[in-house]
Amino acid sequence: MTKDAQVNIYLDQEQKDRWDKYKEESSKVSSMAELIRSAVELYIETDGGRESVGGAVTGDVNLGGVETELKGIQNRLDDLETTIDTVRREVESDEVDASLQQAVLRSLPKRSELNDGERGAMAGEVANSVDAGEREVAKALDILDETTPNVQSRVFEEGGRRLKYYWKQS
Repeated sequence: MTKDAQVNIYLDQEQKDRWDKYKEESSKVSSMAELIRSAVELYIETDGGRESVGGAVTGDVNLGGVETELKGIQNRLDDLETTIDTVRREVESDEVDASLQQAVLRSLPKRSELNDGERGAMAGEVANSVDAGEREVAKALDILDETTPNVQSRVFEEGGRRLKYYWKQS
């Protein structure tokens, strides 16, 4: 590099001492002029220290986008926690009371008592007879159907809908 121009700067003694110490301890620069030229070029290349240098973020950084993204992630996590709590409550409420199961079992028609063409009872009919919610009764019926050989069910297609009927064997 040819010496076309000279720049003189003034700095306080403490700053000059720090620069001298760095120059003496560093193997990257051999003179004060080289240190200053390198520092100024780096400053220019990184737009005043606003860009990344060697993987590290330097200078003033606008974190608005990062903050917005983190808030969005936090909102999604909050939504997931709410959904998990809702599912947990539904699962816990899906446990059917044994007394409801007994009432449902007593109200089911016996297969031997069904007339020709009768298919058994649907959950809504059983719910009316035991004075309980249809959802709870349907769950109780499914549990009884799966765990009790005495209770059976069959699904029929009617008008494009799947209807499930239940009965007991004896």
